[in-house]
Amino acid sequence: MKLRRLCIGLIVAACVSSVFAEDEPEQQVTLYAPRSSGIHYQGKACFSFKSGAVLDATPNRQWDLGYGFAAINGEEWFILGSSTQTRTVIKDLGELKWTDRFQIPVLEPLPKLREGEQRHITVDASADTGKKWAQTTNIMAKVVVGHIYVLRIKDPRSDFYVTFRVEDFKKREYCTFTWKRAPMPRPRSVND
Repeated sequence: MKLRRLCIGLIVAACVSSVFAEDEPEQQVTLYAPRSSGIHYQGKACFSFKSGAVLDATPNRQWDLGYGFAAINGEEWFILGSSTQTRTVIKDLGELKWTDRFQIPVLEPLPKLREGEQRHITVDASADTGKKWAQTTNIMAKVVVGHIYVLRIKDPRSDFYVTFRVEDFKKREYCTFTWKRAPMPRPRSVND
């Protein structure tokens, strides 16, 4: 029995370390705003980190990150998830390069919804409270070139972290980013 547990543990460890390798090269993706230069690009506005594919925004598609759907006070924002079951959250880590040292924070996923329940999203764009909302929201993030973002992808079948960095961006046109999976951060203990 102990030998069996050891073998299973070694197999799981090998799989996890290969998926979350920190030296894994970044992959590059370009998403296009749903309407770009008069041409309809809705099929290239969403990305699934699960499959590594650019997807369209149809209701039956499961995507994790959308570009070009939200603008607040003239600034473009990423939106998350196409499913009511998604519990995915995002955090902007600020201006960073891939070669910089940075820590992946523990992100608490959105609460699980009960059967038939719907998530209600509130966006605050008012002058006095909008800035606080923008700093504390975990469901959207402002698109900024040079910033690295971390997502916790959480739904009934997945629970993993990814990081991505905005490399190029043209307002209302396109957003190019590089990305890779990140190791699952460990919650800090009381002694840390």
